[in-house]
Amino acid sequence: QAADIIHTAFDAGVNFFDTGHNYCHFHAEPRLGRILKPLFAQHDRSQFVLSTKAGTIVPSAPLVFRNRPCKDFSPDYIETTCAKSIQNLNCDYLDIFQLHGITQDQITPALIDGLSSMKERGMFRCLGVNSHSAADLLYIADHPELFDMVLLDFNVLQLDREPVIRKLAEAGIGVVAGTVLAQGHLVAGKIGS
Repeated sequence: QAADIIHTAFDAGVNFFDTGHNYCHFHAEPRLGRILKPLFAQHDRSQFVLSTKAGTIVPSAPLVFRNRPCKDFSPDYIETTCAKSIQNLNCDYLDIFQLHGITQDQITPALIDGLSSMKERGMFRCLGVNSHSAADLLYIADHPELFDMVLLDFNVLQLDREPVIRKLAEAGIGVVAGTVLAQGHLVAGKIGS
């Protein structure tokens, strides 16, 4: 079923595929990689935009993970995760590598140095952040020399994001809208009526 969806999407012109290393209990990347492998054999790799995320170390993204760390933004962990994502996705590099839920105080000089080295070595082309915090997104907007894009929540129930999106765009940072169906609130029969 997943393969049919990906193949149908690609045939219809969709070429941006976003996932995360911890999604579906760490199975999403390997599954997508198995599906993409035959497509890579038939089409030039440059026709695909592959995006994934690192930093979350639990098998899903809970709001609270009691008494245990659920994030790791140490340079070693981030590089190891990026390398594993490249392997999982059967690709030579990532188009977009996102820091999953990082806060501005977790963006350390050592992490930036590590990410710069990874980018220079061709592990990824663009650096992004996946965040739902307006303060952290505004920090990203103030540092376009470090970041290329953000993935944020934006839908008809969260129009308050428009000023943040405007500031990011003015800084030259790409914006990808996530949660476009408002976590199911806009899907009939899923949540509410």
